[in-house]
Amino acid sequence: MRSDHVQQHLDVVYRVPDTGKALMLDLFVPPAVAAAPLVVFVHGGARMGDRTMLSRLLVDLGAFEWLPLHGFAVASVDYRLSSEAHWPACVDDIDAALRWLLEHGRGYGIDTSRVAIWGESAGGYLALMSGLAAAERSDAIRGLIDWYAPVNFFTMAAHGAPRTDEPDSRESELLGAPVQTVPELADRANPCRRVRPSSPPLLIMHGTADTDVPFARAVELSNAYRAAGASVDLTAVEHGRHLFPGEDPTELGEVVLRFLNRVLAPVRR
Repeated sequence: MRSDHVQQHLDVVYRVPDTGKALMLDLFVPPAVAAAPLVVFVHGGARMGDRTMLSRLLVDLGAFEWLPLHGFAVASVDYRLSSEAHWPACVDDIDAALRWLLEHGRGYGIDTSRVAIWGESAGGYLALMSGLAAAERSDAIRGLIDWYAPVNFFTMAAHGAPRTDEPDSRESELLGAPVQTVPELADRANPCRRVRPSSPPLLIMHGTADTDVPFARAVELSNAYRAAGASVDLTAVEHGRHLFPGEDPTELGEVVLRFLNRVLAPVRR
């Protein structure tokens, strides 16, 4: 199948929140697959960006064509940015997108019983928060992929994250107050607190030299999964920095593909 055969459904409105700004998603579907498993992709940026924004490595990989060429449908989704609404608005938006996709996906050639959620940076955080919650009500959520997501905002500065505790940091802006002044809110916003024994398998990929989101975040999340008895794979990208600049997109993509092929494989009855 050539990349120009990938079916594209762009600018699909999935929600209009109280702010009045329509939230959209883009769908990329492989036509040769009768019912393709779905990967929901959540972009990074937090206070900026939209569903078309990818890190340079994922641009080089051609992620929205690469996944359909391997048999997976992709939905890239918008959410309200922290410059538009405070937590949990962005989490609610991804949750609404998941509900919409589970309800309407079959009409686009998607197998809505096999869904994984993948996000990078702030999008990885949203993939975790929304995916863990959605998995508690639906067994369709088969896997989560976290690329260098911030977790546990309250201790990020102590582990070396620059400026996290400052009033104008991304984390403070998301919560609507400086992180250290709202410990209970920061705790509720911590995905580690949502991990259960039944949580879907998780792939974490994080650079050991990430100075924006310290590698300790990946270790803490992995430990939370292991403590709960849930399945987790932690891929440490040695000397890797935030957004994986200079890394081999094919090599990292193969790790993702192996995980997706495992967790989204058809269930034998």
